[in-house]
Amino acid sequence: MGWAAACVLMAQAPAAEAGRAGRLRGRMHRELMASYLGLTDDQRAKIKGIMESAREAAKPVREQLQQARKDLNAAIEAGKPVEALAATVGTLTGQLVAIRAKARVEMRAVLTPEQLAKQQTLRDRIRARRGGAGK
Repeated sequence: MGWAAACVLMAQAPAAEAGRAGRLRGRMHRELMASYLGLTDDQRAKIKGIMESAREAAKPVREQLQQARKDLNAAIEAGKPVEALAATVGTLTGQLVAIRAKARVEMRAVLTPEQLAKQQTLRDRIRARRGGAGK
C-alpha cells in the first residue's frame, strides 16, 4: 500500500479504529525514518529492542495515569479537592516523559554521527514548516 493510500485510510478510520490507525502511522513513520537514515539491520534490531523495553516500562504508568485522570475528573465533577489528584497526574506524566527521554538517549547512542546529523536536519526542516513549533 502506498503512503498516500495509507494516509487516506487512516483519515477515514472511525473512532473505534483510531488506535489501530495510530499504530499504523507510527510504524510507517519509523520505517520511513529508518530508510531515510539508512539504518543497518543491527541498528534496526537494537532500536526495536529499546522501543519495546520503553513500551513495557511505560505500560503500567500509562494505566495508572488513565485511572488518575478518571479520578481527577470525578473529583472535579463532585466538587471535591483536586490538588493531590492533580499532583499525581503530574507525577505520572513526568514518569512517562522520563521513559521516553531515556529511550531517545539510548536510540541516539545507536546512530552514527552522520545519521544524527541527518536526523537533526530533518527535524529542523519539519520545525521550520510548522513555524518553529516543537523546539
